[in-house]
Amino acid sequence: MSTIVNQIFKPLLDFIYPPYCAICKEPLNGARVVCNECFDEILPTPIPFCQKCGKPLSNNEDTICKRCKETPLSLNYIRGIGIFDEPLRTIIHLFKYKRKLSLGKRLSNLLVSTFNSAVVLHNADVITPVPLHRVKFRERGYNQSEILARGLSKGTGIEYENLVKRIRYTRSQALMNEYDDRIKNVEGAFKVIKNVKGKNILLVDDVTTTGATLNAIAKEILKEGAKSISAIVLAVA
Repeated sequence: MSTIVNQIFKPLLDFIYPPYCAICKEPLNGARVVCNECFDEILPTPIPFCQKCGKPLSNNEDTICKRCKETPLSLNYIRGIGIFDEPLRTIIHLFKYKRKLSLGKRLSNLLVSTFNSAVVLHNADVITPVPLHRVKFRERGYNQSEILARGLSKGTGIEYENLVKRIRYTRSQALMNEYDDRIKNVEGAFKVIKNVKGKNILLVDDVTTTGATLNAIAKEILKEGAKSISAIVLAVA
């Protein structure tokens, strides 16, 4: 009987949780979707990095990158686990677009580790995710940033709350190369829906490239009287 049940359900389980790593194709050996060895290949953001946006600095930059000097962010700080490169790039893609939600806990644990090492983020009173527009949420079925933010909240003991709503549908920032286009794309796209007055807010997202989305949200939160806002992300691109 057990053999028959196994024949029926094993193909279904293998489809939901494939027995081989999605990256290196080696047996998973107890892990899900991505093996522990591939996860261990995720490298932290190289030092030195910009003390504002968290991106690696070039040889001729000191502690703040050229972009942050020329166009200061409304956020105090952005910190990321690593650079948007392999294997982190593929892991994020699987989590964000391929419904591999079991990766959420492991990615959240990496956020917790990054948070613990980033003293500048430790004044946070509330953790909140970058919101999805209702149309995108309906298409995807979940907000990957919310999963990450809840995991970070659980791992740090800092309160989680949805503070911001996306009130205007926007094109994907990844489709835009120009910084100004990214800024215009998210202008007026967010609204604060909870009391943030006097609070230090920590915003959570998966990837930041120019910081335009995070900055647009930060401006709205600060307008409502927040004391400060910083962000933590999986990757800086």
